[in-house]
Amino acid sequence: MENKIIKTLPQNKVNGTLFFIPHLGLGDQFVNNGLINICLEKFSNVVLVIKKNQLETIKHMYNYTNKIVFYTISHDREISPKYGLNINKFINMVKNSEYYFYLQCSHSLYDTSILGNCFSKSFYLELGLDPLLRYSKFRTYRNHERENEYYNKFIGIYGTEYLIIHQDKERKLFLDENKINNITKYANLPRYYIADSDCDNFKSDNLFDYCLIFEKCKEFHIMPSSISILCDQLNVLAPIYIHYYTREKEWLNQDIKQLYTNTNTNIEIVY
Repeated sequence: MENKIIKTLPQNKVNGTLFFIPHLGLGDQFVNNGLINICLEKFSNVVLVIKKNQLETIKHMYNYTNKIVFYTISHDREISPKYGLNINKFINMVKNSEYYFYLQCSHSLYDTSILGNCFSKSFYLELGLDPLLRYSKFRTYRNHERENEYYNKFIGIYGTEYLIIHQDKERKLFLDENKINNITKYANLPRYYIADSDCDNFKSDNLFDYCLIFEKCKEFHIMPSSISILCDQLNVLAPIYIHYYTREKEWLNQDIKQLYTNTNTNIEIVY
């Protein structure tokens, strides 16, 4: 195969490296995990583009393989012609590289009609794959010793029964406490506001450090985010309330129900 931008996955394994330019949100990277594992069955190696601030978390997720190299950027325009990279620079990069290139969905230089009303499904449909492969092909490294260390530290502060609340003060994305109180069965339990500057007494830059904490949680109240997607991917058993109204204006063209399709999780959308 000559160097080119691939549009479909090869049927058989190829002796080459795939340069994969995905949607670059952290939640998108979690959804893409299954797709990357499929690509590793087809290609010798994968160069995966990620945001610099995601490096610790994503390196941890893929710590089970040495076949992935991480290409870090600060902004989409550093790698994507759809987001500002000079098209001639991109063409030359493809021509002069030994890699095969794949631009996912909105980065794509060809047909983007597959995008539809759920980006996570389009990641798989674009390559003719079942979107549910995001669950069956999902794999992550679990450092159980580290998770236990964080869990024991956490319950020393919040106890063994707690709620997890996720909002974003910096972007002024707040959950409605009245809606939480009307829904929750655990109104009197301690509330941990993850990723909140007021919770500096317990914080990690690696989201996977929270896996055991998530799995032991009594109830979640979270906005659509990388955290909600990770809980869905991990088969977290506690009730998860996705407070869609917090990001409704950003997600006008997306069908939020299609984003969370894991039948093993108990997710309810709060409008």
